[in-house]
Amino acid sequence: MSAKTLTLLAIWAVAFATGLLDGLYGGHTAAAGVLLIGPGMLQAMLAFFWVHYDAAERGLWPSRLLKLAVAGLALLAVPWYLLRTRPPGARLKALGGFVLVGLAYLLSSSAGVFCASLLRG
Repeated sequence: MSAKTLTLLAIWAVAFATGLLDGLYGGHTAAAGVLLIGPGMLQAMLAFFWVHYDAAERGLWPSRLLKLAVAGLALLAVPWYLLRTRPPGARLKALGGFVLVGLAYLLSSSAGVFCASLLRG
């Protein structure tokens, strides 16, 4: 399994765990900050790694500004990266894949919340 695939699996695992923890402890104000900041930082780091692995696979070296943008604004920077690094015929497919990854992220997080509701009874 490639590093890019493992990174995507890690992103979805963090989404599931975040949903689960939010479902179990989201009502507690002390936990709310940790549940927002901790997973957010981890997701940003994983997005950065995914772009790094994708760029290395394609023989590209993104600028430092792009790397910072991916770490801070992944929802905007990753589609921009995909548009800039894919040939004209493959851009729509890459953006479609990004949308599917985002939907899988939401589904994974929702599954975590659902599991939390089952655990809470």
